[in-house]
Amino acid sequence: MHYDKSITLLVKDAKAGILGKWNPMSNINFETISLLIADGGGQIRSEIKGILHHESFREMIDTKDQDVVRESIANDDVDLLIADYDLPRSNVRKLVYDIRHNHLGNNPFIVVVILANDPERVDIMNIINSGADDHMLRPITTGNLITRINYLVSNRKQLAATSYYIGPTRRKGDREGSEVIPEIGLPKRVKAKALSGSYE
Repeated sequence: MHYDKSITLLVKDAKAGILGKWNPMSNINFETISLLIADGGGQIRSEIKGILHHESFREMIDTKDQDVVRESIANDDVDLLIADYDLPRSNVRKLVYDIRHNHLGNNPFIVVVILANDPERVDIMNIINSGADDHMLRPITTGNLITRINYLVSNRKQLAATSYYIGPTRRKGDREGSEVIPEIGLPKRVKAKALSGSYE
């Protein structure tokens, strides 16, 4: 894995003053949102933490250890997960599947963003089919990262549920004669925390 270019872009954006210009909700505050960054690169984790700390994130865990990831989720310590698709000794696709199908932890509605470095088409399909909310291709930039997170907080898609898939609805409308896929009403946990600081 090559992280140097991602890190350079993140630092360059931060120095250019991009931070703080990507917030679509003026009263948003991430202080009480529990963020888990799971990535094999210590420096990239540190850079992401620094950037998101500037955006008011305070409750952050970063790790390269899949056991820490699964334990944190099992303990309901995660609202937002940013995970490397190639996290060492881990199957991130199965991780997201387990979250969505309530096989891991008590919150199948964790917001999930997957980072991928030069993925093949099959990798992209695996990420989409896992039920992740979004994916970002490396190298990532500060502006793009902040924009995606803000969008997921304020305009997150409903989850579609079938026997084999639970994740963001991908359809733009039901085609005549097609099976109607039920959607799950999402609890607004992350949005509530961002706007009011708590979720009841």
